Amino acid sequence: NSPGGSPPMDAIQEFRVATGNSAEFGRSAGANVNIAIKSGTRDLHGSAYWYVRNDKFDANDFFANRQARGKVPFRQNQYGLSAGGPVVLPKIYNGREKTFWFASWEGFRWRRGQTGQSTVPLEEMRGGDFSSLSQKIYDPLTGALDSTGRIIRQPFANNRIPTSRINPGMKFVVDKLLRLPNRPGTVNNLLQTGGQSNDRDMFVARIDHSFGQNDVIFGRILDQRVGQVVPNVAGYVSENRFDVRNYGLGWNHIFSPSTVLEVKYGFNNPDNPGCPVFRDGLTREGILKSAGVSIFDMQALCDTRVNFGEQGYMGAGGGGGETDIERSHQFNGKLSKVFGRHSFKMGGGYTYRFFDAQFSNPTNGDATFWTSVTASDNDARSGDSFATMLLGYPSYIRRGFTIPKLFARQPYFEGFFQDDWRVTDRLTINLGMRWESGFRP
Repeated sequence: NSPGGSPPMDAIQEFRVATGNSAEFGRSAGANVNIAIKSGTRDLHGSAYWYVRNDKFDANDFFANRQARGKVPFRQNQYGLSAGGPVVLPKIYNGREKTFWFASWEGFRWRRGQTGQSTVPLEEMRGGDFSSLSQKIYDPLTGALDSTGRIIRQPFANNRIPTSRINPGMKFVVDKLLRLPNRPGTVNNLLQTGGQSNDRDMFVARIDHSFGQNDVIFGRILDQRVGQVVPNVAGYVSENRFDVRNYGLGWNHIFSPSTVLEVKYGFNNPDNPGCPVFRDGLTREGILKSAGVSIFDMQALCDTRVNFGEQGYMGAGGGGGETDIERSHQFNGKLSKVFGRHSFKMGGGYTYRFFDAQFSNPTNGDATFWTSVTASDNDARSGDSFATMLLGYPSYIRRGFTIPKLFARQPYFEGFFQDDWRVTDRLTINLGMRWESGFRP
């Protein structure tokens, strides 16, 4: 599932979607997309383009209009160059009839505002004062069973948790990691707007050489650099990369007008780190030590933080990440033969995949606080999960130790035979058989 490279739009000669009607294509059950990159020609050709989108050219969103809000800032620029022609080195080499080059570059810059909304506790609630809430807060240490098996608790006086009962570690987490509301009310009272960005640079180059009428070879390189930044209402941003290096070689040999051999090699190398970035100067280890929390590993990939989550509120901390590095070598060959009304294809391939990854999950960890801990069974509308958090009584904990690592190696073999039989001018029967090794790492 690693991302492949996306060639510049002006580098694409043609593309075809194979939807499972041939034994030639497999592994992916839905469809295979085949993209052919342009080749150079005996004459020099080039192109340049620039597409621009801007919120100044757009009408406002229907719902933004209804809420009397202005347009969301938006900028998109997509531009590129391409050129191709014969390989000609004056007084050294003249490849006008047999050696050709092609290259294309595209840049993409995208900016858009993103607004997130969430619910956070009121400022006075951080000090234990829940008197503004309609529901009562009950002391979990006063629970007793009644004759029907219900847990009956005593409420805190005036709906206030005494300062002496507030857990100092959780108070530190709340004060350092949880944002204050910036809108009125107790629900959806935090509104944050941040900037998303997506920057892409794609480069592809190809060279073709003909040894004569029967033999043609080609080589192609593709290099992609993609950086994505996505803000989060909790205060951190996710920074993801989708970098890819891809190389290909091919040889076509024509035995006769009805018999052609194709041999290809490909190498794909995605490198996709994705980590949250916290800009408050705090570290995972520093937070846990200052809060006196020792049940979680002090280290996690990307220095992600434990998510202290309260039901119905935005959690404090959080964030997950992983780094993926893949290297795949692929070899395949295909022989095509036309015989009367039959078009035969047969071939096979071998792929060896290296996949190395590291994950923040489950080491990042969770501590979840439930409303029921500060509720009483004889009061249906009682309790508050943030009050449970202030008291320091988590109901659920998820944790892991050390940074999980994956080192996978997968050999993959395939073979096929295909006969496209044109029975009549109006009827073609596709017959095929395919075998895949299916070895798993």
